[in-house]
Amino acid sequence: MSVRYFICIKIFFLVLLTHNVQAKEYSVGKTFENLFHIDFISGKRTLPLPPGVWTLFHTKTWDSSQGTGIIKYDLVRLTGDKFSGQISISTPMEVAHDSWKATGICEKAKWRKYSNLLDAHGEVADNSEECLALGWMRGWKRRHSVTKKKLDYLSSLDIDTSDLPVGWMRMVFNFGESDNMLRYRVYLPPEHYNFEREEKYSYSDSPWVPNNIDAYPKKKKLVEGAVSWAKSWKKLVKKGFVDNQLSLQEVLNHPKIDGSMAIAVPAKKVSSPKVTAPAGDMVSKLKKLKKLYDAELISEEEYKEKKKAILEAM
Repeated sequence: MSVRYFICIKIFFLVLLTHNVQAKEYSVGKTFENLFHIDFISGKRTLPLPPGVWTLFHTKTWDSSQGTGIIKYDLVRLTGDKFSGQISISTPMEVAHDSWKATGICEKAKWRKYSNLLDAHGEVADNSEECLALGWMRGWKRRHSVTKKKLDYLSSLDIDTSDLPVGWMRMVFNFGESDNMLRYRVYLPPEHYNFEREEKYSYSDSPWVPNNIDAYPKKKKLVEGAVSWAKSWKKLVKKGFVDNQLSLQEVLNHPKIDGSMAIAVPAKKVSSPKVTAPAGDMVSKLKKLKKLYDAELISEEEYKEKKKAILEAM
């Protein structure tokens, strides 16, 4: 084969790489509800978001120790004019040159002592890791670079940042397998679940940590619900990240951290008079539906259901 052929092939893959790496570099201020889509060379994924509108306020890219491009997304949720949650998502943009090494975060003594839930495998430098932890966390230091960007963003919206929550329920899910990796963190303030704003506690004095929680029945009830929520929420995260098979309905029907439903489960459809759609319009709808399915924006189950509904309208 000619040298020109190899050069053309190289240029093609460079263009393809550039296109995909930039595919989901969302701009600051973009909002998301229920689902967060990722589409890079390393793969397509869909991650669940807790109820509410989440706004991207910060992104960061860097190279790992093995030279793989990593991207981090930081999202914030506002309820009224109150800061009511934060999510951080880190994942590779490219296919890794080597398998990921475990961080061993769930092996750390502090995490073992203060987590209300710790379910993990993977010690430092193992070839795989799956660490799920949930527990109370003290508020961020205002001088931290990401916190500063968050405060700057909130200030730009005229949000008062003087009374930010001083404590959080934090869910951490670290996943590493073969050439893929995910760092998924959700921070939700107890104040969002009808608890009064508290003083700044140390970890040993906080009423939310395992050694103290039994003395606070109302707090214990929320923690027990949060532990159950984290275990089932992890399944949604894995289904979207590993299999890319997460549907919107699964997220909508998932209970919130306090046990209540995100939305009411849709009622059964009430039959109505059938209206026959024009043939041309029906063909157009089927083509659009097929494009959504091919682009993996809807699941196979959703595709079949909608296709059936279109054909039944004939």
